[in-house]
Amino acid sequence: MAAIVQPMMETGDAPWPLYMAGAFFAVLLWMMKIPPLPFALGAYLPMGINTPVLVGGFISWLVSHSSKDEKINSIRLAEGNTVASGFVAGGAIGSLISAVLHIAGIDWFAKAWANSPAGTAAGLVAYFALCTFLVWMAKRGAKDAA
Repeated sequence: MAAIVQPMMETGDAPWPLYMAGAFFAVLLWMMKIPPLPFALGAYLPMGINTPVLVGGFISWLVSHSSKDEKINSIRLAEGNTVASGFVAGGAIGSLISAVLHIAGIDWFAKAWANSPAGTAAGLVAYFALCTFLVWMAKRGAKDAA
């Protein structure tokens, strides 16, 4: 935001053609029924952040199209959103704990193992297990509500 506001407040030389091009592109995407916000986020965020978002969107689509009954699909989607929000909150708490340990000078992260093929494989298995758990929880929520 500072990069956008600073030229307008100090020099008055804001890159208006770029702002107008972005607005035009957003309207064009909207007219093509493509949500501009996810597209814009995908355009500048690194792949390490985009990939989990893409996988989450795919899981959301799977859950919301897993039944022919729209009511069940909406219940499943709401349940999946609740569980996914819990994962986000848990990740934030884990990051906070990690930051506190780092500030305290405690190096508990096994960097050599994490960068090894075994660490990568374990991470992929854990990620797949979490994705499977998310789908299972979303579908179970619709059974409980029915």
